[in-house]
Amino acid sequence: MTAEPVSQNLRLRYHYDDAGNADGYEVAGPLIARVTNTSTGKSVVRNLSGQGTVLFGPDGSWDAVVNGGFLILFRAGDEPANALLFFQGHTVLHGLPTGEKTLVSHTGQGENLCETLA
Repeated sequence: MTAEPVSQNLRLRYHYDDAGNADGYEVAGPLIARVTNTSTGKSVVRNLSGQGTVLFGPDGSWDAVVNGGFLILFRAGDEPANALLFFQGHTVLHGLPTGEKTLVSHTGQGENLCETLA
């Protein structure tokens, strides 16, 4: 699978702690992406526009909250595992310092693009 922007105009804003270290960021704006199954050539276009905030924990973990469209790849050690998911709505994720991530909650529509593009 590959994903590439068709159209984008994102704004990125970092947040800094009192010591001047980045402890999070916010991304907002329009983003349209094409997701392609490179084995079959089948592709879809999805609207990933919205607003997302990521906060870094002192231990290297992170928490993300996204409102709007969101595309996320879950690997073997993640929860859920081995899925490319597209969400519309409100999504919350937690990431460990080791790289694994967990879908904490989601309200709205969801689509498994691995199944859609099979």
